[in-house]
Amino acid sequence: MGSPLYVTGNACLYNSAWISGSPLHVKGTLGFNCPQNSVGTPLSPVSGGVHVGGGCKPNGLTLVHSLCTVVDSVYANPAADTNVATLTTPQPAWSSWYLNASPGPYYPCATVSGSPPAFDNDQGGGASPDAGKENLSLTGAGGVVYLTPAASYTCRTPNGELSWNAGSNLLTINGAIFIDGNVRIDSSGTVAYTGMGTIFASGSFVLKGTNLCAVIAANGRDCDWQTGAGHWDPNTRFLEIVAGDRQACCAPDVPAGDVSIELSSISFQGGVEAANRIDVSTSSSTQGPLIARSLTAAQSLITYPFPSVTNVPVAAPGNQPVLPTAQRP
Repeated sequence: MGSPLYVTGNACLYNSAWISGSPLHVKGTLGFNCPQNSVGTPLSPVSGGVHVGGGCKPNGLTLVHSLCTVVDSVYANPAADTNVATLTTPQPAWSSWYLNASPGPYYPCATVSGSPPAFDNDQGGGASPDAGKENLSLTGAGGVVYLTPAASYTCRTPNGELSWNAGSNLLTINGAIFIDGNVRIDSSGTVAYTGMGTIFASGSFVLKGTNLCAVIAANGRDCDWQTGAGHWDPNTRFLEIVAGDRQACCAPDVPAGDVSIELSSISFQGGVEAANRIDVSTSSSTQGPLIARSLTAAQSLITYPFPSVTNVPVAAPGNQPVLPTAQRP
């Protein structure tokens, strides 16, 4: 874990997992279960702050030791303390964006080419929008909405866009997009995206066997994980994926009913927020915020440090929707 990490409960490290990023905040305990587990190393201590409220459980021990020190394989400069910051989890405005996403259930494509994804199929007319119609209507018979199919499509509205160029492997996302069902990207290979936008999936979201990158590395096969000038600037190009508000078990490749987002053999630059669990089933790498009730990594997960984010898509969780009001003529 090379990115900043904030855990409101307990952090449990297994196998060869270790934390190199900072700051690190753990409200509960920090438990190590293998000799390879550590925070920092003797030669490269974590320098951005280590704060563990409940103490450390070194490898193989059940007793909690506080303060965490090098005895617990916690290498920090300055030394670790118990001063855990208080952060508030950003809450997605599900109902507001179900009603107002564009494109979305009540704001269909104004400019169309090809066959864009469906956004809903039982929402009714726009004259009487109803947030209660967010009901996974697109998941009948295990249905899944594919964002990167074999054929290109275009869907634009005055306020947003969801378009896919299958020839250049480019996904364009702007504004707020709401899909009342399970959503999937599994086109394989490397996909670039452009724009600033949020995709809401009321069901689950699966990213499988695909590198979804804001900036592609020079080798053309992976994301450019470097930071600084000439590399990814999340303040000008950012994709936020929000999933799991009404999920039901289980879309293909989703292993359990509490998994809102499944990552399998992928690279991803952007933000992710899961209503329940993020599951990493096969080796994956990410760069950007991951927010979830819990996160499990069955195989390797690398989280790269990312630049400071000061500008996010308008519908990113935590932003209060500000909708237009018609003035008198």
